[in-house]
Amino acid sequence: MTKTELQIALAATQTDKKTAAAFLNTLSNLAYKAIKKNGEFVLPGFGKLVKQKRKARTGFNPKTQQKIKIPAKTVVKFRIAKMAKDAILGRQLSRVPRSGITALRLVRPRPDTYLRSAPASGALDTRLLTPW
Repeated sequence: MTKTELQIALAATQTDKKTAAAFLNTLSNLAYKAIKKNGEFVLPGFGKLVKQKRKARTGFNPKTQQKIKIPAKTVVKFRIAKMAKDAILGRQLSRVPRSGITALRLVRPRPDTYLRSAPASGALDTRLLTPW
């Protein structure tokens, strides 16, 4: 999705295209400044932009078959939030927290029965129990 498509999508919901463009520009400028100053920028429920240092290393040029030195550098990475990952992967909705943001988590089915643990006598009790 391009910046223009985002502006149009935002304008279709509650505002006009000019206000949507100003919002996106302000958000991106805030992100740039926060990453430069603090090393990270968080969008709750969406993810986090993180500045990370990479060490110098030895690489390999596949065309010339030579080893080359790759210098140290700083890169920006995006780490997706758990809520966004669960929403994208289609996991089940489990609850809505107090903040009003929908939290998603994987809901695993519980087995129908469990084995009892061994009693103090050491003999294994194989009677089945129902789940809590």
